[in-house]
Amino acid sequence: MRSLIYLDNAATTRVAPEVAALMRRCMLRDYGNPSCYHGFGLAAEALRERARRQLSVAVGDPRGRRGRIVFTSCGTEADALAVLGAARARASSGRHVVVPTFEHKAILGNVDALRHEGFRVTTVAVGGDGVIDPAAFARALRKDTVLVGCMLVQNEIGTIQPVAEIARAVRARRGDEVHIHCDAVQALGRLPIDVAELDVDSLALSGHKIHAAKGVGALWLRNHSPVNPLWRGASQEESRRAGTENVPGIAGFGLAAEMAVARIGPERERLTRLRRKLLGLLTEGVAGIQVLGTHAVPHIVAVALKGHRFKRLATMLQEQGICVSGGSACGVPEGHTHVHAAIGLPEDTRAVRISMSRYTTERDIEQAARRIVQVARTVGLTGA
Repeated sequence: MRSLIYLDNAATTRVAPEVAALMRRCMLRDYGNPSCYHGFGLAAEALRERARRQLSVAVGDPRGRRGRIVFTSCGTEADALAVLGAARARASSGRHVVVPTFEHKAILGNVDALRHEGFRVTTVAVGGDGVIDPAAFARALRKDTVLVGCMLVQNEIGTIQPVAEIARAVRARRGDEVHIHCDAVQALGRLPIDVAELDVDSLALSGHKIHAAKGVGALWLRNHSPVNPLWRGASQEESRRAGTENVPGIAGFGLAAEMAVARIGPERERLTRLRRKLLGLLTEGVAGIQVLGTHAVPHIVAVALKGHRFKRLATMLQEQGICVSGGSACGVPEGHTHVHAAIGLPEDTRAVRISMSRYTTERDIEQAARRIVQVARTVGLTGA
């Protein structure tokens, strides 16, 4: 096998050395329980609260005046806490939920759980450009709607969603009677985030997408937004998420968020250049290759190929040392995902998601593009 080229950063990223060093310090020196009032506990508490401030800054709420960061085990748990917690807290007012057809499974799976609890669900269709129409979202609202959700960056095709416009449409129709949740897992550190501008009630975040460790996430929750906890226990995280906090992971997450936000501008420009080079090499090498979605973040590139030997492509890419995915890390690697179906991709067409990070180099892109083109030609795939 040739040298590995990792281009699956939308699935997970390598831990930054600075983050790993801080986590090591937490595990070996500042290892106290942050709920304890002795020296070790107070040191751990200080690390946790510093991370809370760092993440508050990262979402545009630096003084924590609009809301509170609640630490979780991952982005999926943050989504679950918002979706299940908000809907159940408002169930006496209504039992209707609105989400796009191509939401992340962390949202759709919990919406399905609500359906089993008697909630009605309306899914909003998306066009071939992969961007939700705020007017269509508003039309789906009913008098008994209590929860809507829309991710900020679509995780499989990278399209940026008009969350602020959707929120304005929802507020115009229903005011504050509806809880607006946003999964911002793929947006954190890639786009400037301002919860006041987005006007959402909750925002889900994840550490391992921005060079922190796996096993830590967070939910920004607007003040006075009712959300029932998923389970009961002690009073950690203001009784919203019982259980001893993962202080090493939390501290690392805070540092990773601070580092990512500090370099958003330059990194966005660099990744945009790499994206252009990648697409130029792929379109030159594979006739008719289709780029999925418009108005996308630069670090996620999704392209579609047509042919009955797509599974062979996935196998050969692995043999060639190209680490990419067919869609979400949460789905079947070579499958035709619910996102592909939502944007109208035919059944005989499959997508490859190529995603970059701060450690992706121009040489990585050049070598990967060359190998992808070679493999596509070998198995007889064409553009969609």
